Amino acid sequence: MGNTGAMIHMQSLMDDAKCYATVRDMRWPDGVQCPHCDSPEMTKQGHDDTQLERQRYVCKSIPVCTSRSGR
Repeated sequence: MGNTGAMIHMQSLMDDAKCYATVRDMRWPDGVQCPHCDSPEMTKQGHDDTQLERQRYVCKSIPVCTSRSGR
């Protein structure tokens, strides 16, 4: 996980899109990675149905990764 000791400006959390971007940048400072296999080979896969600012990603490391098997 990224630098959790970093200072966060409240203005960056006031807007949902900015909040998701801030959390994403803190969790993956070198770019989004698969939480199952740590692969950086990710592709954007639409947005969450209830939180439109929340980007969905899918791991492209098939068949190695288990993230596409319904887990």
